[in-house]
Amino acid sequence: MECRWHCFAALGYGGGDHARTSGSGQLARMRFVRGRRADRSLSSHQQQQQQQQQRQPAVMSILHELQDKKSSKSHVLDKYARHIPVDGFMALVDEIGRLNDWALALALFKWLQKNEARLSNRDLEVAHAKIIDTMGKQGQLRLASWIFSQLQLSSRTTPVFNAIIMAHLRCKNVARALDSALDHFGHMKTSVHSCPSLATYNMLTRACAQAGLTDKAEALFLELLRRDDLKPDAYTFNGIMDAYAKKGLYRDMEYKLKEMSEHGVRPDLVTFNVLIDAYGRAGDFVKMERTYKSLVNLSGCKPSATTFNSMLASYGQSRELGKMEQVLVRMDMAGLGPDLTTFNTLMSSYGRAGELDTMRKCFDKMVRSPVKPQVSTLDVLLRAYAEHGLVDEAEALFINASKLDIKPAVSSYLILFKAYGEERQLDKMTVLMSKMEQSGVESGQEFLLQALESYAATPHPTTAPPVIEDKDDNQSSL
Repeated sequence: MECRWHCFAALGYGGGDHARTSGSGQLARMRFVRGRRADRSLSSHQQQQQQQQQRQPAVMSILHELQDKKSSKSHVLDKYARHIPVDGFMALVDEIGRLNDWALALALFKWLQKNEARLSNRDLEVAHAKIIDTMGKQGQLRLASWIFSQLQLSSRTTPVFNAIIMAHLRCKNVARALDSALDHFGHMKTSVHSCPSLATYNMLTRACAQAGLTDKAEALFLELLRRDDLKPDAYTFNGIMDAYAKKGLYRDMEYKLKEMSEHGVRPDLVTFNVLIDAYGRAGDFVKMERTYKSLVNLSGCKPSATTFNSMLASYGQSRELGKMEQVLVRMDMAGLGPDLTTFNTLMSSYGRAGELDTMRKCFDKMVRSPVKPQVSTLDVLLRAYAEHGLVDEAEALFINASKLDIKPAVSSYLILFKAYGEERQLDKMTVLMSKMEQSGVESGQEFLLQALESYAATPHPTTAPPVIEDKDDNQSSL
């Protein structure tokens, strides 16, 4: 199974098990250990299902009551706090984090502020880190920062700092977010209650490399090497190499691969996937195929769907459809069926090359398969039809999307809107905007700008342009 190396890998809080056993419960402890060993043989999805089934019924009942909009979250927590053990409360924290409900997480934090004495420092650390992480995942950076500011200095431990750093790194404004993250990193190093962990360095080196700040990324990497208690791992190197590759810095990527070997860190499946994707993007198919052969014959790893999807995309982008189909055969021989990315990549490649009949056949095969089309699939097909001037086909597909249980997104509307513009079908542009508003799809600033640009580029008489409401300020924009 492919090991995933998201830079937050572990925020440092680990999660842990908060189950407590009695002093004489040796048998219970043995069963627990044996259960943990058995879990290692399960897939992550199976483990998650098993954990959910083992949740205390009382915890799920409390969670259900907390989600009731009519109830006061503070009152619900007060009502049950004295009746559930600490491990039950921490299970509730886990569930709230899993739901990524920022409003619920905020209510939990406010309750914790008044009831800190009921939990140990370790449990508070876990709870605070997960609450901040939940805010970051939901784009609530201001709330995450506010929660962090409310914590006492002694509560700003390594996991909590890692959580707020990751919250900043998820921000779309990369430059500003990185400055704030590095500022927290500086405070983290001077605090007596925290110390940068390997996860901290992995997050920041990758973020700096992604931003093109190679000097800063290398400085952080050297700082990591100077730490006697930490050593770079595959996550460290993979993150930096992937960031360099996406910036087109292939020499830096290869140099980092050399360093990886020098430090005795063995490349894993993710390393090979990063290299295959990088060489494919660069159009260096010789190195891409050579890396694939090394993966299959020398690494001891098995190629994953990600491996083949990267190769499919690379050949498809270059319109090497024959080689792309050969990769599909290899994927099948490896015992891997096509997933959503596979189908979307194939259809996008056929559409780009003008092989629309083959694209339709591929779509029909997808509909008959266990993999169901998504909005991304709809966008791929719409874009292909629009690029070849087949607006009627695009329109028919858009109208029939509901039959496939697909609700068009903002991106779908924009593709069709631009297609109408190319064909000077102004009336349909106006109708589409009205339909979008009726469907309750939020346009957003990016859509408004692109839609207006498309309309302005469309030759038209003195007809007034469609009125586009800006949801942010409720003013019409021309």
